[in-house]
Amino acid sequence: MTKASVQRLTSQQPGAVAVLEVRGDINAISSTLGLQDLPVGGLQLRSLPDVPDVLIARAGASSMQFMPTGGPHIVERLLSQLISAGCDLQDTPVAPWPSSQEAIEQAMAIDLPNAASPLATELLLDQPRRWREFAGNWTADDDARSQRLCHLLHRPRIAVFGHANIGKSTLLNRLAGRERAKTQDASGTTRDYVSVELDLAGLPVTWLDTPGIQNTTDVAQQQSLAIAQKAIELASIRIAAGDAEAGWPPGHEDADLRIGLRWDLGEIPGADVSCAAPEGRGLQEVVQAVRRTLIHDADLASDRPWRWKKDLPVP
Repeated sequence: MTKASVQRLTSQQPGAVAVLEVRGDINAISSTLGLQDLPVGGLQLRSLPDVPDVLIARAGASSMQFMPTGGPHIVERLLSQLISAGCDLQDTPVAPWPSSQEAIEQAMAIDLPNAASPLATELLLDQPRRWREFAGNWTADDDARSQRLCHLLHRPRIAVFGHANIGKSTLLNRLAGRERAKTQDASGTTRDYVSVELDLAGLPVTWLDTPGIQNTTDVAQQQSLAIAQKAIELASIRIAAGDAEAGWPPGHEDADLRIGLRWDLGEIPGADVSCAAPEGRGLQEVVQAVRRTLIHDADLASDRPWRWKKDLPVP
């Protein structure tokens, strides 16, 4: 087994997370650091002497990534420990993609800090195995599935639009578990769109609650609606919200999903999913419907490789 070496995969400048990759005789390094119980594909949050909270990923039999917070002093302490444990410091960058399998392991190590949920982390860690065992033909459906799964790494923006005063902000507040958007029984309460980060069934998203669509001569309100329209156009998916009294907003036919609000007032024809947010009824169904619009159940159930970077080789 080749003697272990350690290399920085992230900049030496301060950052939120740093990545140090160890390659070679991982077993010897693991034994010295007390990490013998970390299997291939495993992920643990450990504390080492003078280096608290290090996320450690065992990518392969001879590859391990250490991800501490990106402060220079913390990184230097960890680097010193790895060198003391028997690693050689490798300052020369590794040649990109020396082989298909190493390409996957290197790309995984680089992108693992971008995984914003356990679902994304587990999926990335499983990629070396999937690529190694894959014996089929890569198809256009695989490209489409891979693109949808990229929502796990790049937080999608969800824009909700509908008429004023139908409960869009109430829905957001219930999903967030606290009041993030102002609500009251007055038309047009939300004047500017509200952006909130949520976790929808393991998928981190940015939820945009836009002002209610209405005819108005108020210049400020018109400007807010114009800004919100731009945000809607740039969103990953567009959700039309309506209820039995107000009906659907203009453009609902082109929406990616239609949510019926204020379910207690009656059903609205054409809704993909409905809820009564104040009572909490139907919220889980809304969460699942949004997640399935972005990432299909079959995408998560598939055991085929995930090509999450366009410059990765085709399996």
